[in-house]
Amino acid sequence: MRLILVGGKSRAAIALRRFLSVARPSWEVVGVSREGDDARSICVARYEDIRASHLAGADAVVHCVGSPLGDVEHLDALNAKLALHVALQAREAGVRQFVHLSSLSIFGNAEHITAETRTAPTGGYGRSKAAAEDLLSPLANPDFALSVVRLPILYEGDSPNKLMQLARLMRRARIAPVVNGDVKRSVLSYRNFAAVVSDILANRKSGVLFAADPGHFSMRAFAKMAPVYVMPLFIPDPVVRFIGKVYPQLHASLLQSSLIDESLLYTPSHYLLEPAKTGLQRLFQSQSQNLLEEDKK
Repeated sequence: MRLILVGGKSRAAIALRRFLSVARPSWEVVGVSREGDDARSICVARYEDIRASHLAGADAVVHCVGSPLGDVEHLDALNAKLALHVALQAREAGVRQFVHLSSLSIFGNAEHITAETRTAPTGGYGRSKAAAEDLLSPLANPDFALSVVRLPILYEGDSPNKLMQLARLMRRARIAPVVNGDVKRSVLSYRNFAAVVSDILANRKSGVLFAADPGHFSMRAFAKMAPVYVMPLFIPDPVVRFIGKVYPQLHASLLQSSLIDESLLYTPSHYLLEPAKTGLQRLFQSQSQNLLEEDKK
């Protein structure tokens, strides 16, 4: 298989390339980025400059470009219109499968995502991701398999992400924000992400798919993984509601549950996914070591 990763320098593309080098060594994996540095890279000045000629000969394309940052116009251009542009170029080039990485943010404040949960984004990022799905869906046909993979928070110990920042906060300040009940969220390590996407490609799975680690993130359980005692800092409901109005992104990331129903999760046929508990413990260990090294400086 010849696979092209658009956004070849993204964390998702790097994780996928690393995984495939071991799991699928016979596959030819090529990245498209704005900085080409090897024979396996296609360099473009702007992703909008991608044409069918860049993607010719590929069996599949994984679109890894996206960002939660920027104003509404920027988010729509980057997350929705660009995805459509690349998919159209891929279809014109004769590519047989297009994998688009979407986000749980399309469900807004939904705390338990089931087959009946409708998209209801509350922010610009979620709306742009939902728009991308709407733009892409009409392109699917028997000769052009469209795979939309809806993802929760992605994490790994050696890359910037929200869970890494939370782990550093707990380790440094020795406090953990807790609310009534608990905050429970689906999460996905980059290792498991790569395993899922690899399996989707190998089996040419199409349609809307969900991916997450087996198990889930729990704020209270995460605090107990810290190598030092972390004191729960209870946040009353009125304060939680205030944060939700004034700092909606902070509220959505730390103080609100977002669980994918297990019945929706994609299960790879060739790979055993690592439990969330194992991945999160590794994240804490990595951050603890980084902080110890910083303290020595």
